[in-house]
Amino acid sequence: MPKIIRSIDDLTPDDQNANIGTVRGLAMLEDSLSSYGAGRGVFVDNDGRIIGGNKTVQAAADAGIPIQVIQTDGTQLIVVQRTDLSIDSPAGRSLAIADNRVAELDLQFDPAIIQQLQTDGADLTEFFTDDELSALIAETRVIEYPAPPASDEPAASRYTCPYCGAQF
Repeated sequence: MPKIIRSIDDLTPDDQNANIGTVRGLAMLEDSLSSYGAGRGVFVDNDGRIIGGNKTVQAAADAGIPIQVIQTDGTQLIVVQRTDLSIDSPAGRSLAIADNRVAELDLQFDPAIIQQLQTDGADLTEFFTDDELSALIAETRVIEYPAPPASDEPAASRYTCPYCGAQF
């Protein structure tokens, strides 16, 4: 029998989440939730442990956003319909870009967790080539994007790339 989930406090982060995220990605996620609200769901197991959306749950909890639980056995695609938004509005277009850009910027694999998952018997070859997996596990440098400065502007407009100097 699945655990009854009534609030965000009933959810448990994945203690082996391979994505440690980035400061910049989390800032953009928080800005997106504050500016546009939730755009997509997260998913949990039958005990309320987060499978996908650890950073989103963290940011939503910080923003005080409540949850609505839809139970499924995985045989149907759950569609989130925003009744307050049109894709042709500036907010709709911004949310579409934010959804993709946050996913891109907030992904940083933890080599130690990837190696532990592999040691524990997880077959990661369907997600990574052998070369990618070897390079990832050998990676010791953690790229941490600096936190954007405090400002009333969205995080995306306050970031300067430390490598190329591009303004975001």
